[in-house]
Amino acid sequence: MIRPYSFAFLIVAFLIIFISPLFTADLVATYEVEPFYVIENNSTGYEQGDYRVAFKLGTITINSSGNPTNLKKLTLDRNNNVRKEEYTFKTTEKVGGENSFAAELVAKITYANGTNVVHIKDTKGIKLLEKKDNPYPIFIEFFMVIESENLNSSHFQGVGFQFSGNQSIGWFQLTFESKSKSDPKYIFPSDSGAFQPFFNTIYNVGSGNYINPVDITRHLVFEILQLENEKSINLIDAIGTFKAKVGTAKITVEGNYSPNIGVSFTGEHGSPNGNFRLKHKEVESYIPYSLFFGNPPLQVESGPFMTWGQIVLGENLKNLHVGNIDHQLAAASIAGEYSETITVTITPVDSNPISP
Repeated sequence: MIRPYSFAFLIVAFLIIFISPLFTADLVATYEVEPFYVIENNSTGYEQGDYRVAFKLGTITINSSGNPTNLKKLTLDRNNNVRKEEYTFKTTEKVGGENSFAAELVAKITYANGTNVVHIKDTKGIKLLEKKDNPYPIFIEFFMVIESENLNSSHFQGVGFQFSGNQSIGWFQLTFESKSKSDPKYIFPSDSGAFQPFFNTIYNVGSGNYINPVDITRHLVFEILQLENEKSINLIDAIGTFKAKVGTAKITVEGNYSPNIGVSFTGEHGSPNGNFRLKHKEVESYIPYSLFFGNPPLQVESGPFMTWGQIVLGENLKNLHVGNIDHQLAAASIAGEYSETITVTITPVDSNPISP
């Protein structure tokens, strides 16, 4: 039996809005970054490939005040230090047997009379909209669409995403041209040719930051490993001070974790005084024994919690031994096969998890 391993935590969202004039006093553009990046079903209308889920990065809003400015061309450029077309995300756990998913950057442009969806796969001169009379307001939503055949957003609940390696979608700038030939080009976020980041946080593998809320109950796995020669022992190997190894306790940790874990071992046939007992397969005959946990082995009681300390990311291993079997009692017991089922319960000791 394994108790759920969970923590309550407070998330504080900061809404970031960038404002820049695009065309004197007539056009104003704002960029609003999403406060949380959550995997949702793909609703962008992007139909290339099997991109069934997505998350939104942010939205540019372009409004016109006063005399509307007719649009000739709306163009997006990115800085050169970016991956141009396809990206790869690594996940905190396998979904559908995979922990690596291809993704693409797209823009969904909604204006007065229609919608465009554009794959942003180049760095320069990406046309978002052109030849539109009074299309305002214009909304440009940036999405990462993720290839996920036969999967939807429900399959990714609690699963964190990170960019593989040093991949980056980079920074962008927006160029506006009106239908009047005398009008100059105007650059967002400013007329100095500056670039605006799609988001301000690094989400690459190893950064400790995750796209999509990570459910930390999924990131601590406990199991007992037993070699074939550990599943069945000769009682003579556990007589008195001799100890026979019967397995290895293993905790595998990913993501947030607690450095100390409470562990309890409860024997199926334990006696009233808390000792462990082996039971004969066919009759009511018992042989008391002691259970030892750790490296070096320390004797544990049936029931009470003890602390497994200094938990680290990755694998944590401790050996399990049995011993202290009374030779005379064992010799006087009915011959045959004896066994015991031990239930292991784990629980966090610390109230505050640690992030890698």
